[in-house]
Amino acid sequence: MSTHLYLQCDSHEPPIVANQEAGQHLYDLEHIRKDWANRHAIKTGFEAGLSLEGDSYFQSSNRIFMMQHINCEVSIHDEYGRQHALEENHDR
Repeated sequence: MSTHLYLQCDSHEPPIVANQEAGQHLYDLEHIRKDWANRHAIKTGFEAGLSLEGDSYFQSSNRIFMMQHINCEVSIHDEYGRQHALEENHDR
């Protein structure tokens, strides 16, 4: 079953929700979390001329949002109002 996931920057008032979905299934959380954990390396690569393009449309969109909010407090939410932690095995 699909569960639409969204990134949200909680460091702004009101919080900023990404324009694009972060994923469509809970198993996408793994990819989102890995990219977030590696966001500074991804930014370094981007500044060196590498693309932000990922393995999927979602990953590419997530990386753009992450670069815009690299030092912010970011959270993951689903279409049912549940929040999911950015660290593995810490879902609420």
